[in-house]
Amino acid sequence: MDQSEWEKFNQFNAFCVMTRRGSLLAIVAEGDFSAWCDSEVEDGFCRCFTTFRLRHAPDELLSSGPIRIDYRMRAARVPWPELAMQYRSCLIEETGVIPLSERLDGNPVLAYAAEAARIKLFLATKYPTVPDGSSPVRVHATFAEAGKILDALRGRGLEKAIVTLVGWNIDGHDGAYPTRFPVDPRLGGEEGLKALIAKATAMGYQIVVHDNVTDAYLRSPDLDCDMLSTDEYGERQISGIWAGGEAYKLCPAVCLERYGATLDRIHALGFHGCAYLDAQTTGLFRCSHPKHPADEREFALSLCRILEYVRRLYGASSSENCASYALPYCDEAANLGRSGWEQFRSRLDDGFNRLVSRIVPFYNVAVHGLVIYRSCWSSRTGLFGLYENLGNDWFEFEYTPGGLGCDFRDALDDVEASARIRRELPDLAGSFVEEYRENEDGIFIRFTHDITFTFHTKGGTLTITRGSRVIAVINQNRDEK
Repeated sequence: MDQSEWEKFNQFNAFCVMTRRGSLLAIVAEGDFSAWCDSEVEDGFCRCFTTFRLRHAPDELLSSGPIRIDYRMRAARVPWPELAMQYRSCLIEETGVIPLSERLDGNPVLAYAAEAARIKLFLATKYPTVPDGSSPVRVHATFAEAGKILDALRGRGLEKAIVTLVGWNIDGHDGAYPTRFPVDPRLGGEEGLKALIAKATAMGYQIVVHDNVTDAYLRSPDLDCDMLSTDEYGERQISGIWAGGEAYKLCPAVCLERYGATLDRIHALGFHGCAYLDAQTTGLFRCSHPKHPADEREFALSLCRILEYVRRLYGASSSENCASYALPYCDEAANLGRSGWEQFRSRLDDGFNRLVSRIVPFYNVAVHGLVIYRSCWSSRTGLFGLYENLGNDWFEFEYTPGGLGCDFRDALDDVEASARIRRELPDLAGSFVEEYRENEDGIFIRFTHDITFTFHTKGGTLTITRGSRVIAVINQNRDEK
């Protein structure tokens, strides 16, 4: 997005400051749907503070909603992990987020997902991405070939998986939203899809689709332009250029009523498991369309309403980029890692980057045990992705390479080793981080249930233990014991 819109993409409603004399955790308790964290550096001093937007244009009425910041101060320098755990307590006690361990009882779909690897199978994509979406469709796996991938995974001992089909719909991944049907005939059509669903079900796997109810493309035959979100000048809001071309944001306040039947139709095909919605909570936008205006709060909570609708259909919901306001409505979050920032910071000037000595997983520490989360693609990082994902694996596979995933054959050894580790740590996803230490030797993370991850910087190894028993020793060069 344009730099002027960066403040829309805050992940959570808090910031903290640590000095030699004391520490401060600031939580925006009210007014947070139109607020962001700012920082300034001048003469060697850094200031962090919250900025509230009271109106968007001079002719608007000032916002009259409540504004409140809770400051939690300590007289000593407190490490950031302790502040992250304080933030977690606030999410539970004051925001009403229910810990994952309490939600597993009585929900077999979620209980399964907490112990499973997410396997995203890229079936078809359009390449290259061009603004008009006219690129040809490339097939990376038919439904029959996807079945062969599942056979290979089961042959390597993967007992629990959330099989997620990417690009099953007409024109492939991000091809023609909000149009999904007919099922793309180049992959085997609806009969081939139902056969794959039946196969995955018989193997004991969950199987769902990679769906998107946020973006829309002008190439879609089902697009109702009246459902698109507009800015204060009446212009359609753009959400990037993807496979289907220039994408526009559907207004979430009305899109469920207009396109919700499609979600029911997808579910009726036989899909079951922790459903995945792409880019669901990725920005505090507002809609100024005269037929369905929505401020930032209504826009965001309308997205959550869609998440909750999908959760009621399937039993559990997953969203890419789960902002803190969506935590009560989401069971799994993707892309909470540092890899996105590392790509992002390369585009910033040297002066700004000098202010950022290192990236710390504050939000990850806070939400571990509240939602299942996956931070990076294990298929690209090997078993060392266990460190970034803290045990929740996420693989992206293709049968015929050349798209966004990797050749599944190249990762079968990692899948087998990962499956062994997960069998030893079935309760890891529902555990809280109780201790997180960083020093020159590495990083030590202790979870409830007596689980520890120790990353040794000098040796480049990750040691996973439970009590006094060593579960695995993983080397950064992908050698594994």
